[in-house]
Amino acid sequence: MKKQVTVLFSIVLASSAMSSAVPEVTGVKLAADTRRVHVTYTLTGAPGIVTAMFLTNGVPIDSVTALGGDVNRFVTKLNSTCSFTWIPECSWSGHRVKDGSLSVRVTAWSTNCPPDYMAINLSVANAVFFYERAADLPGGITNDMYKTEWLLMRKIPAAGVVWHMGSPTYESNRNADNEVLHPVMLTYDYYMGVYMVTQRQYYLFSGGLNPSMSFMNGDQRCPVNKVKFSGMRGSTYSWPADGHKVTADSAIGKLRAHSGIDSFDLPTEAEWEYACRAGSFTAHYDGTDTTISLGDLGWYNSNSGSSMHIVGLKQPNAWDLYDLYGNAGEFCLDRKAPYTNTDKISIDPVGAATGSTRVYRGGTYEHSHDRARSASRDGLGEENEYGSQYGAMRLKCAAVLSL
Repeated sequence: MKKQVTVLFSIVLASSAMSSAVPEVTGVKLAADTRRVHVTYTLTGAPGIVTAMFLTNGVPIDSVTALGGDVNRFVTKLNSTCSFTWIPECSWSGHRVKDGSLSVRVTAWSTNCPPDYMAINLSVANAVFFYERAADLPGGITNDMYKTEWLLMRKIPAAGVVWHMGSPTYESNRNADNEVLHPVMLTYDYYMGVYMVTQRQYYLFSGGLNPSMSFMNGDQRCPVNKVKFSGMRGSTYSWPADGHKVTADSAIGKLRAHSGIDSFDLPTEAEWEYACRAGSFTAHYDGTDTTISLGDLGWYNSNSGSSMHIVGLKQPNAWDLYDLYGNAGEFCLDRKAPYTNTDKISIDPVGAATGSTRVYRGGTYEHSHDRARSASRDGLGEENEYGSQYGAMRLKCAAVLSL
């Protein structure tokens, strides 16, 4: 016999410039038997993203799978009963739900203040899911599903933070002409890819394209490579003159259509470096300026064996982003040019207006340690044919969503 259990619920309110209405969860009820847990709630105020956290004796249960219904997604059903179900034995094997020991926290998020993690199923159209913590991700953040069939994004808290882009004069191996230290501020948060786009992911959202020379013989969890800048975005529109417009038949254009998220793009240099640093001011995001720990952070010429590697095998930064140093060079939107206006705060910089060389960041598996730094900058022509270490991408999208 099912027993009603008193549950914990929480509400997250976020202001909206367009409307005073915010999503709110009320009337949460939980019913559990030996095999299934059923949760019902009512969403009021406005449509919103709804997430859930199960707790046993007040302790969160991590990596919950087999969870279906009106949860971890954008919910539009207002003022009526919403529901979801969890099958504990699929992700919590060896445990039984005891009467009174299980609770659930159901949270509503505004689309202009979404949760920290977003996951897109690349095998199903418009399948976008959200999670409050890395520990809530089904299977855990390093699961192969996020390197193959799913695209995993992490929200970067950047709005209003003044930080210094480039490198100080005392940083070893810096390029003085390319890395002039200067203050920058981004006025918005954004999502950044936890991993570089892998060969399998690119194959799925690009419509079966195969640019990677190692795709058939290598591991599809390696970064996609040898993709032209124009292949990523198309050649009709140009950044920054045309903003974030891309051609519909480009790889990013196809991803936008598949996911329903029309803000996917490459990051700007400032977005890439801010996300890479994760609050650090040293050469590497682990707080070091030397190469002592670099082998733990990325793949470069001293440890790569002259080959790309599966993403996610090294230590991430504080925001759970992997492979920011080495492996394959990641394109940014900006054209390669010296920094300008370095004596005042640069707000939402977009790079030079002209030029045919685009910046790539992070170095590659064939580069030495001097390129594997947060501030290091390199460039490639938009239409060049690249070697296997180039032509990689890490996606970003807005953290204000239109779902």
